[in-house]
Amino acid sequence: MKPKNRIYCRGCGRLKILFESEAEANLFIRYNKEDIEGTTGKSPVRSYYCEFCAGWHTTSVKSKILGERIDLKEKRFVERAISKKDSEKLVEDIQDLIFQKYEDIKTRMYFEDIEECLQEINKCKNTIDEILRLHYTISRYHSLQKGLNVIEEELHVIKLISSLTDQERRDILNSNDTSEEGKLFNDVIKRFQFIDEYRLLQIKLAEMLAMKNFEEFDNSLELFLKENVEEEKGSYKNRIIPYIMRELKELKRKRKMDYLRYQRKLEKKKKEGNRL
Repeated sequence: MKPKNRIYCRGCGRLKILFESEAEANLFIRYNKEDIEGTTGKSPVRSYYCEFCAGWHTTSVKSKILGERIDLKEKRFVERAISKKDSEKLVEDIQDLIFQKYEDIKTRMYFEDIEECLQEINKCKNTIDEILRLHYTISRYHSLQKGLNVIEEELHVIKLISSLTDQERRDILNSNDTSEEGKLFNDVIKRFQFIDEYRLLQIKLAEMLAMKNFEEFDNSLELFLKENVEEEKGSYKNRIIPYIMRELKELKRKRKMDYLRYQRKLEKKKKEGNRL
């Protein structure tokens, strides 16, 4: 796996490879660890989420204390804007980071720890408050604040729906509540149902790979994408489709590797049979 997306990270002050997901970063470590160690003398041992880049990096530092340092650097990054001539540009950069964080949380909030997502929302709000405390104007203040409040409200609904039984969820869907709150509850429940369907598909696809049923795997995946991605534009599914597509990308990569290994075994057996 060759590094593709290398960007300048303000958190560590140098170029770093940016990964869209933790799984992608961990796969990079798995398949490149030895090569990197042979070239540089040290190798990545873990992945971590970067607040500055709104994505995942790898590091050779084993300690997770780095996460606390990132938060400290973020605060210092804001405070340094006072003495910078291009302070307005720095504030714009911070706004971009908050917006990226907002979009990232919106994509993964149905799949990861709710409390962690809420903490990240609070960090974004605290950063905005810190900028205002330093008497800087935030051009997108109202849109950012509104977006963060909407996501925070939805996270609390997700937390509530997670604690309900299947019957209680069906009762809410059957209530035909047309208010804004009712629509939000309905959409959240439908997203949960769709995720359950997707998880079942994941299990079936894994079983197909284990049985070397590659054609059935391709047909099932193609049907799922056609029914839930290509034909569902503007639906409640749009919020969670990007995260699912990331996971499916990894699954398709595994399918490709399994198929190549399977073909090599068949060729080896064929050659051994010809020799006999």
